[in-house]
Amino acid sequence: MSLLGLASFAFALTGAVTAPEPPAPFAPAAPAPFSVAAFPTSSTGNGQQFLAADAKGRLFLLHADTLEVYPVGDDGALGAPLPLIAKGHGGLQSPVPVCGAAMSPDGDWAIKEGFTRIRLFRDGKEETIANPKFMISGLTMLGGQPVIAGFPGDAVEGQELPAEPAWLLIWNGKKWEPLATFANPEKRVSRFADLPETQAAWLASTKEGRVWAAYAYRRKYVELSAAGRKLTEIEVGKGDLHRLPNAAALERSAAAEAERLSTRTTKVSVAQVTAEVAVADLTVGRDGRVYFLVRAVGGNRGGLALERFDSIALQLEKLDLPIELPGMGATMAAGRDGLWIASTAAKSGMWRLLWEDLDAAAWKRVEGATVQGIPTEPEGQADPLIVNSTHGERTGAPAKPAPVATRRNDQEPSSSRDGGASPSPS
Repeated sequence: MSLLGLASFAFALTGAVTAPEPPAPFAPAAPAPFSVAAFPTSSTGNGQQFLAADAKGRLFLLHADTLEVYPVGDDGALGAPLPLIAKGHGGLQSPVPVCGAAMSPDGDWAIKEGFTRIRLFRDGKEETIANPKFMISGLTMLGGQPVIAGFPGDAVEGQELPAEPAWLLIWNGKKWEPLATFANPEKRVSRFADLPETQAAWLASTKEGRVWAAYAYRRKYVELSAAGRKLTEIEVGKGDLHRLPNAAALERSAAAEAERLSTRTTKVSVAQVTAEVAVADLTVGRDGRVYFLVRAVGGNRGGLALERFDSIALQLEKLDLPIELPGMGATMAAGRDGLWIASTAAKSGMWRLLWEDLDAAAWKRVEGATVQGIPTEPEGQADPLIVNSTHGERTGAPAKPAPVATRRNDQEPSSSRDGGASPSPS
């Protein structure tokens, strides 16, 4: 049996099931070369919060402790809440903490309770949905149906696994079915924490019916078609994991806890994740670009930057942010007026970066980035600044991307999925 304890996978991803950190005093963002507006967000409790935007770019904030959805005005003010009506538990959520949420363009919600259960709300009312028997990291909505990322929930150390276990699942209205797989050449779980460290990912969908996945512990981004076919793969560096400073002590503590819980007939595995979170969240912008919220090495408590993928120039660009994000969880959404960022810890506030300010900011090429395995910047070429890029305009040194293989089959219907084997994104 495997155990994901308080100091393991759940802690490493969001901190949602650990003792809550005291909320940081709310303060405006530090001065920056571009405008960053700060707003308070919480009117209730110390639970989790999640941002989302509908098809028109209208912004909403879910307070997970009350299952209430607040419309967010252009001035950052929260409107009157709309409740999500749950089945059971007196109309409230279950005692299991909410660790993730996603909203469809039409306003339906899927929420992730703990790391094993998805709850679905259509028109504000809960709809019965099967347990995926999956250890879930990321969640998005595609064609009105929830899509989850993770790995088989019954995996234990030493267990034989398929060569390509399920990585993404999609709810088809009746059951969960595989959308994509991951490579498992050893066909065995040698160290249980390897699964979340290598496969945990955040998800976002596009209006064209595609899914973007950002790995949580390494800067690797994958775009998949609605059929699960890999279209684009972006990687920064060699995909190495960076360990927490106290990794060795955490491993010893996990081993001692596993030994304490094991019996003569049952061996318990404690999945102690010791890698640093590299990517906190992602979202698809109104301009079609994909934005990734990344942390610096050694920066689990700060050091935030935005990375965005420009599908026209096939470039990955970076912009440092003057934002201190309390805790480890983050949530982003692309609103009508700008990109909104918040900590998942309620009462920590949220920030807005206007689209016009992001357009005019000094984005720099990301060093060591590859698209389809090909470097985006030829060796020795200086980093040109790319600005005013939303409308395809460029100033400064011209971008000269290396040639990249064809990245998608535009003839594939975005609303269908093929019946062949799902490709591995790893």
